[in-house]
Amino acid sequence: MKKIFTLIAVAALALTANAQRITFGADDVAAAGTLDGKTFSKDGLVLTIKDGEGKFAIDANSAWFGDASAQENFTHRLKTGGKSQTTSGKERWITLTIPADGKLSIYARTGSSTTERGIQVVQNGATVLNFKVLDANAVSMDIEAAITDENPTGTTKVHPIYNGTVKAGTAEINFPDGSVNFYCIELAPGETGGDQPGGGDQPGGGDPTPGSSIDYPNSTDGITISGTTSWDNTQKYHGNADTSKNISFANGYTSDGVINDNWAEMSIEGGFKTGDVVTVAGYFNNSDDTKQAAVTLFTGAKGETPVDLWTSGLFINGRNVATDPTPESYTLEADAATLKLGRANGLTGATRTNVTLLKVTRGGTGISEMLNIKVDSAVYNLAGQKVGKDYKGVVISNGKKMIQK
Repeated sequence: MKKIFTLIAVAALALTANAQRITFGADDVAAAGTLDGKTFSKDGLVLTIKDGEGKFAIDANSAWFGDASAQENFTHRLKTGGKSQTTSGKERWITLTIPADGKLSIYARTGSSTTERGIQVVQNGATVLNFKVLDANAVSMDIEAAITDENPTGTTKVHPIYNGTVKAGTAEINFPDGSVNFYCIELAPGETGGDQPGGGDQPGGGDPTPGSSIDYPNSTDGITISGTTSWDNTQKYHGNADTSKNISFANGYTSDGVINDNWAEMSIEGGFKTGDVVTVAGYFNNSDDTKQAAVTLFTGAKGETPVDLWTSGLFINGRNVATDPTPESYTLEADAATLKLGRANGLTGATRTNVTLLKVTRGGTGISEMLNIKVDSAVYNLAGQKVGKDYKGVVISNGKKMIQK
């Protein structure tokens, strides 16, 4: 079996020989604080580092990526050293110059098995890909090339590759939740991410995510937080008695009248349509009853003037009131590629605002029928390839991982 793995891997890599890929080696090793403005390029694909806080670094670090059919080892990584949106306002991200439409593949890991972190690819102000990266998604495999005296079976953790479809032009890669380690960024011109796990149009891969919907707190799929907005379960309500799972907005979403970093963005396949219904519920937690909180639904990109669509009613004071937040709904009056939610501006003594419910439903279907739920009987391996019933190993079916024996 190990020889089969090796032969298949060689064949798979040969098929991607024309891909434009950026990797890092011994000659690229660099200490933190030395990479701002640094560029890497391959056949028109250009990676530029924007590092206003001096945290990016390149060092030696071995990691395997792929699936049961093909694996590849990388020896060096680009470390971001922290999240892209910072409270200091200093810019930190990766800019890509993409020479042609195609499939973008990102070989990345977090270095943590317990902390999920996001990777966003933004083009023309819109988030086009939104990957959720977690080291626990790596699968142990026996790889012949990894056999050593210390590891006679070659058992190695293999991390998934995150794929999605992008357009020619400029893109930003953001990492709003924390540090991410990049080993390779690859463009396959003319190819697409495909409806497959780890790809651009499916669970675990890019944004939007088929098989799921905007359905918080049941799922965080399709929701990306930024800036001082956080996933939180420490705020209390029910008269300050119970904690809740919430999206917590610490600050407003504009500065000097333009959009800043502090928001939660929603994305689904095909964008949002006129008549879709956004439902929100929430509270704030403060001993002062003169404080007020609400949220605003808006569109627009960082640095632009927001287009405010709707502002909720005032949230309850969870510290002083023992009732549940009341859901409120708004029906979209125009199509939107993405939607953003932020803490409402202009309130008296505005305070931390906690959203406990955030759903979007297709207009006319009712709350129980969420957007874009698909039933797919196909089974995929971790590379997103369809496999049959005789395939052995970790597979994904209907967005869930399982072992097929």
